[in-house]
Amino acid sequence: MKLFRPTIFFFLIFCSSYSQIEIRGTVLDSSNAVVEFANVVLTNQNNEIIKGTITDEKGKFTIKTDKKGAFKLTISFIGFEDFVKNLNSSIDLGVIILNFKNELDEIIIIGRKKIFERKADKLIFNVASSPVKSGFDGVEVLKRVPNVFVDGNDNILVQNKSATVLINGRKLNLSGDELANYIKNIDASNIEKIEVQTNTSSEMDANVQGGVVNIILKENRKGLFTQFKVYQTQKGKHPNFYTSGNINYGTEKWNIYSTISLNSAEDSGIVKSSTIYNNINRQLIENGSFLENSKRYTFTVGTTYQPSKKHELGFEIYTTTNNKTNKANSGIGIYSDNLYLDKGITKTPHNRDVKYINTSINYSIKLDSLGGKINFIGDYATQDFNSGFDATTIYEQGYYDDISERSRTDASTNIISTQLDFIKTINKVGDFSSGIKFTKTNRDNKTVGENLVNGNYIIDVGRTNSYDFTENILASYFTVSRKILKDINAKIGLRVENTKINGVNILTNTPVSQNYLDFFPSMFLSKEFKNKQSVSFSFNRRINRPNFSVLNPYVIKINDFSYQIGNPNLKPEYINNFELAYNIKRHSFSIFYNHTSNLVTGMYFPVGDAIYYQSQNVGKGKILGFDSIPS
Repeated sequence: MKLFRPTIFFFLIFCSSYSQIEIRGTVLDSSNAVVEFANVVLTNQNNEIIKGTITDEKGKFTIKTDKKGAFKLTISFIGFEDFVKNLNSSIDLGVIILNFKNELDEIIIIGRKKIFERKADKLIFNVASSPVKSGFDGVEVLKRVPNVFVDGNDNILVQNKSATVLINGRKLNLSGDELANYIKNIDASNIEKIEVQTNTSSEMDANVQGGVVNIILKENRKGLFTQFKVYQTQKGKHPNFYTSGNINYGTEKWNIYSTISLNSAEDSGIVKSSTIYNNINRQLIENGSFLENSKRYTFTVGTTYQPSKKHELGFEIYTTTNNKTNKANSGIGIYSDNLYLDKGITKTPHNRDVKYINTSINYSIKLDSLGGKINFIGDYATQDFNSGFDATTIYEQGYYDDISERSRTDASTNIISTQLDFIKTINKVGDFSSGIKFTKTNRDNKTVGENLVNGNYIIDVGRTNSYDFTENILASYFTVSRKILKDINAKIGLRVENTKINGVNILTNTPVSQNYLDFFPSMFLSKEFKNKQSVSFSFNRRINRPNFSVLNPYVIKINDFSYQIGNPNLKPEYINNFELAYNIKRHSFSIFYNHTSNLVTGMYFPVGDAIYYQSQNVGKGKILGFDSIPS
């Protein structure tokens, strides 16, 4: 299936430009100086990111979108008050003035130009020389990094894809709000710099598709340091309370640190939806609301030890407990040929408890003064997930039977990861790196669904499931980077990964097994010209593996008319990424092409009076595009 054909791509751009919403403007400060690298983010009314960019060397920006509706435009830059504007159509905002925050005026005027720098394919934000070097947490710092966007749910994105976050080069086995919570407990005063890389190379796991954000922490802090934070934000009538305390003690060789935090939040919302089932000639219209409360407790303790200048040992334990309760109420109207059949009133109380522990150890040996070293990283993570809900639906007209049901899920996940890296500058070869990594993931999941029949709860086989799933990934890689001739830089690499998946649906004794070996090459070439101009070309191959919840041949009931079923024959997606870029002093232009094979798309098909949804490999996907980024 071809999503985009290069022959009609540019024609579609011209044709669609008349229906696009376009927002443009120029950002200056109160002294009429240009503000470059300012983050410009367009979101919908649910604070979901539609598109983002940064201002160029003239302070200018342009955002285009094909989506319709009400939007919110936010422009932010460190040391300035945010500019926020609601809009729903194309507009030229002209000159936008950002006002200094009084306590940071003098610092920003002196040091703004020293905050950012670009080295090869990385954008570096020097936090230690910026106005956010203290008084902020890690997530607040990331919100001020160009090309990094943090949405309303604290998801960290690069180019609108989930970012892979590293701490001193160590990948965090976290995602979503767990990842954001870990970074939130890092104080800005402990961050030296942040590196942002939009193109991944062979050092990274092959499933990394978004950009890479590497948070570099400062060297050991000597003496005793303590800090305590308390703050509360308000979202409408709902409070969000956060408090944390940390203590750090460092000597010439030792550094010991600990952090504890509590986050209590409340949220609510309205749900509206309309679904048409053509095969049974039904339409469902839902209007509802929910109220959610959550509490999260986090504790971190760690230490680093440097017995000599060449050796360093680190150890850390991170644990978090997250409890959520959700009360939802909705009314569902059911129609046939636009004629009213019945209306159901549904109440769904839901609770979720998650406990997560991650233990990490790392050891590094410096080989020389040119950056040569050997790194060992070992991680063990375990998560216990427990959730349950009770659902009651009462129909007014009796066209459908009333429903009382409940469901309980208990799941445990264990991840073991070990990695060994060798980095060395070799004469007549260049900067060489190589390594091996092994990751084992085991997940046990049990879900029990029950229906209330004659006052007693009876197990519903259609909503009961139990499976055991193991995924082993063994990987090795190498990269070589060097200067060819006087003005040509090259970096090539190859990553090899063997994936073994074994799972079984315990209730039906249905096995799922996959075993495949894949090669993932990467290449980066750049030629430098005078006046800081350059041309670069990059290529890499990536993979998107389906998780077991998609592979598991288990039928999930969404409602009386809709079901979801797993696909044990689903294959992983493979993505080939090409990019040609031209860089001038403060701007970069690029043409990119992405080709996806074994494209995974959800397909709907009728079975009797219901609609089933299943993920399937449907062919190929092609994307051709153009990008313009200030640098």
